[in-house]
Amino acid sequence: MNVTPGRADLRIAVPVAVAWVVAAVLVGSASVAWSVAAGAGGVLLVGTALLWVRPAGERVRVVVAFVVTSAAFVCLVAVAVAVGDARRTPAALEALAGRSTSVTVVLDRDLTAADRSVLATLRAAGQTTGLDVPVRMVPAVDDDASRKDTLGAGSTLTARAAIEPDEAGSATAFVVFLRGAVDTAPPTGFIAVTDHARQAFATVTADLPQPGERCSGGWPSVTAAVWTRRPRPRWRPAP
Repeated sequence: MNVTPGRADLRIAVPVAVAWVVAAVLVGSASVAWSVAAGAGGVLLVGTALLWVRPAGERVRVVVAFVVTSAAFVCLVAVAVAVGDARRTPAALEALAGRSTSVTVVLDRDLTAADRSVLATLRAAGQTTGLDVPVRMVPAVDDDASRKDTLGAGSTLTARAAIEPDEAGSATAFVVFLRGAVDTAPPTGFIAVTDHARQAFATVTADLPQPGERCSGGWPSVTAAVWTRRPRPRWRPAP
């Protein structure tokens, strides 16, 4: 059996490239995702009808097939972005942007006294519960002195906080700035079982050159390591 790719196998590269470009654009402009999905769906239906009802020359069919395949990929990407954006930026949370409210967050990676921020998941804000919003949590300035021990990934933190939208296209939807005293609860479930082993491994690898040392801090370690190498904006939290 010949498994060497031929020219026909490379045809899918064009629709895939189109889908990647659309995905990159929609990540920063998620508000138009449904409109893009509707437009791509219309092109998909029209193109499919043309191929089915009015057969044409070989070249025309190839071009229409490219367009139909690209439209299908774009439609799927746009729907995925639109659905994901609804989870990332719920309307109730957008209404709290720039205000101080009570929050409950679960750490996605370990938080040490030296960390200026950490990836987390927002579970509740004000009266809104049942959230699953990726956020970057910034500890209170006066919390560094009192927090000497590492908080393991999976720990639950409850406190007052200011919520600000993150930059468009960021891995996180909001930035949560903790204020005042913080109530903490240890991790539970499988993460609790592996917490001691993970922290011991992190201690052993603490002297590794960057960014290797950061790859032992929690579950989404690669994302966190990449973020720490980016220029950090000067956040202006609400008073």
